[in-house]
Amino acid sequence: TKALFNHCIDEFDLDFKNPCVGIKPFPIKRKLKYIPPDDDIETVLKNCDPEERLLIEFVRDTACRINEALRVTGNDIHKDYVVLYTKKSRNSDLVPRKVQKPTCLSTLNIGNDEILFKRWQTYPRFLEDKIKLLKLKTWSWHNLRHRKASIMSKEGIPLFDIMCLLGHSNLKTTQGYLQQLV
Repeated sequence: TKALFNHCIDEFDLDFKNPCVGIKPFPIKRKLKYIPPDDDIETVLKNCDPEERLLIEFVRDTACRINEALRVTGNDIHKDYVVLYTKKSRNSDLVPRKVQKPTCLSTLNIGNDEILFKRWQTYPRFLEDKIKLLKLKTWSWHNLRHRKASIMSKEGIPLFDIMCLLGHSNLKTTQGYLQQLV
C-alpha cells in the first residue's frame, strides 16, 4: 500500500504526506512442519513388520507422496530408478517422474504387473498408531517428504533439482518444504 500511495502522490502531484510511512508490515508466521529425527524413525521401524518397514523406508528415501507409493508396480521399478505417478490436479492424468531407486528395494523381486504395496488400497493408518503407541511426537507420511527435501537442501542440492524430485511445478512450493534440521 505504501508504494501505491507514493505512486498516486507522484502521478497526481498531490501535496500531502504518505499516511503509510512508519507503518510496519504485519508479521506473517510460517508454521514449520515437524521433521522427525532419525532416532524416532528407527524406533518406529523396529516396531513394524517387514511390509510396514518397507513402506516407511520407501517413502522416507524417495520423498514420494503416500498415494504415489501405493501405485508402484514391478513395471515402475528399474535398475537405477523408480517411476512415480501423481495427479497435478483433481481431473488431470497421472504424471510420471523418476526418482533414484532406494536401497530398500535392492533385494526385492516382484512381477511386472504386481503392486509393490498390495496390502494397502487406501491411506495406511498404522504409522500414526505406532507413533501414538510409542508416545513419540506426532508426524505423518508427509513429514517424511519435508524431511527428505530439507536433507537434500542441507547437502547443497540445487532447489530446482529438489523441486523436480518432489514433483512440484513451482519453486515457491518447494521452498515451503525446506527448513533447518536440528
